[in-house]
Amino acid sequence: MRDRICPSATEPKNAGWYACRFTLPIDDTTANDPELQWILENPNTTRIVMSEQGSLRLVTYPIRSAKVLNVAIFCHVSEAPAMKGIGTSGCHTLRCQLTLQ
Repeated sequence: MRDRICPSATEPKNAGWYACRFTLPIDDTTANDPELQWILENPNTTRIVMSEQGSLRLVTYPIRSAKVLNVAIFCHVSEAPAMKGIGTSGCHTLRCQLTLQ
């Protein structure tokens, strides 16, 4: 597929970052969750939060007329040994931990 869309494109390379994206509906359940208040206090705001080392980044911004929150998490593998070797399933695991805790 990649060859058909852009035959001259270079091959993708591992940059050492994991990325995970999911959406969170802004409804009565999430709006009243005290752990989410810091994100939802102004749903029309784009938020970028980074760890001190910059190895973990959280980006949130509203979509769909502020009825849904887009959440993206970036984790640098070299600074986060716990994420090494997780591969693509790491995104699913991280999402479950964030939504179920």
